[in-house]
Amino acid sequence: MIYVNARFLTQPLTGVQRYAFEISMQMKKLNPSIVFLTPNNVIHQEWEKQLGATRMGFFKGHLWEQLELGWFITKTRQAILFSPSNTGPLFCKNQYLTLHDISFKLYPSLNHSYFSSFYNFLIPKLVKRIKGLFTVSETTQQEIHNHYHIPNDKIVVTYNGIGESMFDLASSDYRLHKEKMILSVGSLSKRKNTELLINAFIASNLSKEYKLIIIGNRNKIFAYEEATQASNVEFIEHATDELIIDYYQRAELACFLSVYEGFGIPVLESLYFGCKVLCSDIPVFRELYHGMVSFTSIQDTESVVNGLNQLPFSENRTSTQVNHLLEKYNYHKSALMILQTISES
Repeated sequence: MIYVNARFLTQPLTGVQRYAFEISMQMKKLNPSIVFLTPNNVIHQEWEKQLGATRMGFFKGHLWEQLELGWFITKTRQAILFSPSNTGPLFCKNQYLTLHDISFKLYPSLNHSYFSSFYNFLIPKLVKRIKGLFTVSETTQQEIHNHYHIPNDKIVVTYNGIGESMFDLASSDYRLHKEKMILSVGSLSKRKNTELLINAFIASNLSKEYKLIIIGNRNKIFAYEEATQASNVEFIEHATDELIIDYYQRAELACFLSVYEGFGIPVLESLYFGCKVLCSDIPVFRELYHGMVSFTSIQDTESVVNGLNQLPFSENRTSTQVNHLLEKYNYHKSALMILQTISES
């Protein structure tokens, strides 16, 4: 019996939780007998309903995951656990895990100190105990191999994709109604380089005609109050899927200047909705989006300014080009790979 660690139902929405839900939905369609287990403090009730998740235990957070979930799986005969969102019970060997990135190892200063410390304690031990490991890009696969000495053939790449709600809610003519708007979707944080994006936009020629829309929850490490005074820079927190899709459909341009990523779902979403995209020149974006986006150095503001100034004149990507990406990066294909890997072990 396959059980899924659905603690992601209790966590604020980021790309990790999006992957966990979409992969879980596809796995449920492929194998309806899968059981989804979650603590009681669920915040994504609609997701919980769609998955038919079972609430269990008294604790929450890591305590629930390490003690109650771990004990349940260990004592349940022939139970296999899949943990899709970076962590799982340390003493549960019959487990498969998706590790989305290792930012806590490579860039600890860009995360909260508790987060980096806990992950750097847990992950090296966990990845060596469990039966199998998944990740979301070949770049991250190689990083995990290099730092934890896990053989590459033991790390299966299961890409992110476009969530079903994106397809369901998209208008058929969104490419025809673009506005002079630059969109950036992701947490407001040092890792996402939000401050650099704002400074470059204000210094660019685009600030005279365009509006910069930044959608994402504010990270505790991030503080940049000056930008709130600019009339053409707008922050949107706690956005619904419907609101995000509306902005994707309206935005002519999109910009993502991350210092580090495991995949970068908003880049794929922006391409799907016909935005011209500017990305930081980092390995994972080169791997996944070469030939589909424009790249810029993030070592200085001037480079980003130049990239922004040229972006409106870059070539539009065709639906055929984007569909080719979606054939490779999609949750159904990744869910099939996960189930096949578990069944063959």
